[in-house]
Amino acid sequence: MSDIYKNNDRGDFMKYGVRKPSVKKSISARTTGKVKRQVKRSVNPLYGKKGMGVVNDPKKAAYNAVYNRTTTGVSDILNDNEPEEPTVLGTIGTFFQLLWGLIQLAFWGAIVVGIIYLIVKIIF
Repeated sequence: MSDIYKNNDRGDFMKYGVRKPSVKKSISARTTGKVKRQVKRSVNPLYGKKGMGVVNDPKKAAYNAVYNRTTTGVSDILNDNEPEEPTVLGTIGTFFQLLWGLIQLAFWGAIVVGIIYLIVKIIF
């Protein structure tokens, strides 16, 4: 078997890398499920809400989470060329991450300098 598959705890093999595109499944996913989802949503108010997959089937949710992070589709690769527009919150977040990194660098740098100072004092 190809080395792009890894054995998971269910005995199945999980793929990683690029998924093989299927036009039939792509069209089916966009058309046939709409009415079905509307009916389910009218019966169950929690249907389709974020995080309900973990409640209903935690094992499947964990599998899907790993699968979605380890594989990519052809459409994802083609649509990934557009540069993202920077937002104000993203810029502020980046600034605070940089600031926090500098604070940590100064803190650990001071500890290293202190330890070196103590070692030099003890030796000489």
